[in-house]
Amino acid sequence: MTWKGAGVKKTSEAEDFWAEAETLGRALAATLNYAQGLGLAGLPVKLPPLGPAAGLGPTAGPKSPDAAPGAPAHWAPKARDLASLAGLASRCRACPRGRTRSGDPAFGRGSAQPHLVLVGSDPGIHEGPEADLLAAILEKGFQLDPSRFYITSILKCPAGSEEAEPAEALSACLAVTFRELALLAPRVILALGETPGRSLTGQPGTPLGLLRDSTFHLEDPPEAWLRVTFSLEQLLATPDLKQEAWKDFRKVKNVLDKLICDS
Repeated sequence: MTWKGAGVKKTSEAEDFWAEAETLGRALAATLNYAQGLGLAGLPVKLPPLGPAAGLGPTAGPKSPDAAPGAPAHWAPKARDLASLAGLASRCRACPRGRTRSGDPAFGRGSAQPHLVLVGSDPGIHEGPEADLLAAILEKGFQLDPSRFYITSILKCPAGSEEAEPAEALSACLAVTFRELALLAPRVILALGETPGRSLTGQPGTPLGLLRDSTFHLEDPPEAWLRVTFSLEQLLATPDLKQEAWKDFRKVKNVLDKLICDS
């Protein structure tokens, strides 16, 4: 007697089990990498990419021999200055964005000793309409000399054509951004949008409205004052939000003026 029906059922259940286990494993890996990016101790978890049989496209090719070793949480804290951090980031292949980019990551720009650091979500902050809007905010809203500010983004590499969710890239890049901020040691940080706001404060489930109503202080850089406002993309899409955003800018400007006067 053969148990064809039972055999088919058993195989299906096994496949479902391993598919669910793999999904849970990848979620756990992303969570641990995110925690490492926040400076928490933990075991590095790195799952192999899924193959074409899983329906996610071809697997990534072998890493470049000069790629930075391991996740950014391992090597970013060792960077002695911005130049060495940028050099390590240029060799990073820790996420799909890093493995598929054609050029160097879009590192931050501006003063190496800023009073204010503005943090956007992705490299779009450095070009196009977002960059034009930010320039107007800095010139008219903050009235800051370029030697007083620095502009960067949580994500350092542009999105790939097939990327739907940048969770893995956020987990990898967060350690680089935290080290970048520690080396800059600004007095004030302004997160532009929900993604950088949640990432820098370590509150992934907090809505933007609550983030905007709070003031945060980072441990590194010591006593850095952090506020959150709308993203540049939101302000461009919904101009009516600019009046609300202006309230956030005024709070930051008042703190900046006081800090500059006291220094």
